[in-house]
Order: sequence, then C-alpha cells, then structure tokens
Amino acid sequence: MKKLVSIILVTSLCASACFAQVRRVPRRHYNIGWETFDRTLHTINNVAGSAVMLYGVSRLSNYFGIRVGCNEADLRLSGPIGDNADSEFMPGLNLGVVFGWYLGKTPLIIEPGINFSMKGGKVDSRLESVKYTMSMIEIPLVLKYDAEITPDISFYPAAGGFLAFGVGGKAKYRSTHEEYDTFANDGFKSFDAGLRFGLGMNVNRFCFEMMYDLGLVNLAASGYEDFGFNDWDDRVCSNCITFNVGINF
Repeated sequence: MKKLVSIILVTSLCASACFAQVRRVPRRHYNIGWETFDRTLHTINNVAGSAVMLYGVSRLSNYFGIRVGCNEADLRLSGPIGDNADSEFMPGLNLGVVFGWYLGKTPLIIEPGINFSMKGGKVDSRLESVKYTMSMIEIPLVLKYDAEITPDISFYPAAGGFLAFGVGGKAKYRSTHEEYDTFANDGFKSFDAGLRFGLGMNVNRFCFEMMYDLGLVNLAASGYEDFGFNDWDDRVCSNCITFNVGINF
C-alpha cells in the first residue's frame, strides 16, 4: 500500500512539473519574439516615414539654381540730354546662381542670388557716338509666386530689386577711336540699384525666365560731360532685359 501511494505521488509530481514546463516555456519565448519583431517593424516604419517626410520638406523648402543667359541693355536718358542723344540696346552675357526658399506652406518663394552681368548701351547723337560697356556684379532679391499648372510645370511672376557694383568696362568713342574706363572719375558711378520684374516657367528642374531691370541711380558721375550732360537736369540710368535658362537642385 505504501509502495502504491509513493508511486502515485511521484507520478503526480512529475506530471505537474512537465505540464508547467510545457505550458510556461513556449509561451514566454513566443511572446518575446513577437514583441521584438513588432517593435522592429514599428521602428523601421517610423524611420522610413521620417525620411520620406524630411525628403519632401527639403524639396519644397529650398533650392539652389544656376542661371545662364543674355542681356539686352541700354541707357535711359532723361532731361535735356534725352533731346540731344538716343540710346540703343547692346547684347551682353549674364550668368549666376540663386537660392530659393518657400515661405511656409505658401506658393511664395523668396529668391536672392549673385550674378555677373554685362550692361551698358550705345549712345548716338549727330556729332558723336559712344559705346558704354559695364561689367557688373549684381545681388538681386525677388519674390516669386509659384503657380502650378501640372505636377511638372509651373509659371511664376517675380518682383523685387537689385544692387550692382561695377567691376570693369570701356567707353569707346567713334570719332576719335579713344577708349576710357567707364567707371573713371569723369565717367559713370560704379554703384547701381533699382527694381526687377519678371516672368518665368519651370519644367521639372529646368526654368526659363525673362527679367527686366529698371535702374534708379543716376549713373553719371560729377565729371561726366558727354552729350551736353547737366548735373541739375539730366539723368543717365540703366535699363536691361535678361533672358535666362537654368536648372534647380
């Protein structure tokens, strides 16, 4: 009898231990593995979502662009000097870089830049003809409105201003064949500033634009005397139409 009771007790204890082990161990390992896998998927999803979001923001919030084009520039003569002479357009080179930032979630873009621009003009009268060339370093700043037509095409009007600094140029006289520095003491001032207006189109990364610069500074220096210039009544200002092509990054 004692032997039978002992066998029953031993059998019960072994069964209980085996049942507990079988029940506990697989569940513990299964839960840990699933939770780890689930956390990993969640982390990957968050990282991927953040990367996509940041990539989208970087594309929409700013860009860097290269611009290359040509100018058609002349000098705007006002006052009595405008009755004595006429100005003709001259072609020139224009190239530079721009930086664009979207203002929040609006279609407005603020775009500063820096570029090298060849301006000037040919001034003719009955007695003399002078070709003025002016090489300028310009700092434009415009505000654009990006009007999307399709996901790949948009148009934009632009308005703003510019500062310009003369770095070289020649004044060539037809009658005497003499050449002088455009920005000499008795020539033109080396500083210019004015308004800029334009219209452009984006096609994917490429852009095509036309800009007009209206100079507001009287470029004639105190010693300037060509064409009967008078400090009190006359003004010589810059005009320039620019045609650019470019690419944005």
